Amino acid sequence: MPSFEFDANKSALNKEKHGLDFEESKELWKGPVFEFPVREKMREMRYVALGKIDGNPYTGIVSYRGATIRIISVRPSNQREIEQYAVSIKKTESRISKA
Repeated sequence: MPSFEFDANKSALNKEKHGLDFEESKELWKGPVFEFPVREKMREMRYVALGKIDGNPYTGIVSYRGATIRIISVRPSNQREIEQYAVSIKKTESRISKA
């Protein structure tokens, strides 16, 4: 499992707003996760991470500090993100079956 860092206050706020804190959010990286760059903010590139926690789709916003994943936000995925995750899974399975 990769190493993580996060702001404890933001983690508590995320728990209030989305039902899980960042410690629980680490589960997102235990299965297939697809990451897409979203934007550069304050010289830090951010990524959308699509995956599942306990079988439910979640979307994270993260940045990287070396090999460490910095969790910025994690919430239940919206319909568009769920569809994007499904497409990414199919593409990956197709590549694996052709190999």
